[in-house]
Amino acid sequence: MGLNYFDQEGIVKSTSDQKYNVRLNVTSNPFDRLKVSTNINFTRQSTDEILFSNAANDFAGPINTAIQFDPSLPTGLNENGRYYMNPNIALDNPVALVEGITDEEVSSRFYGSLTADLEVLKNLTATVRLGAELKNGRTDFTEAG
Repeated sequence: MGLNYFDQEGIVKSTSDQKYNVRLNVTSNPFDRLKVSTNINFTRQSTDEILFSNAANDFAGPINTAIQFDPSLPTGLNENGRYYMNPNIALDNPVALVEGITDEEVSSRFYGSLTADLEVLKNLTATVRLGAELKNGRTDFTEAG
């Protein structure tokens, strides 16, 4: 049996990756010539991602927009509760991309297999393998300001 936990903060504010993993391998010999094995693996992952700009400079991202954004403009929220935009270039506010938007992806994956090996004759083994994989996930996108 194995357990694994991974937690890493991203290099850009508000980004991270968390992963939990459980793995179980069991082998049994119920009879002299029969071996049965099972492998079970479950993983759950949660990722807070960077949202890329939806403006004309598609896929600019917060780092590129920070480089291109007019430094004389405020970066916070204006009196209407919206992030300031650059009137001279179609580029999202870099602070809005980092603090005003949540883009979280959560996924789960289950994999299991069952193997049966039967020694029919000396040096001749029949093997049957069954396996299944189930995956699901969701993306939560929230925009503020």
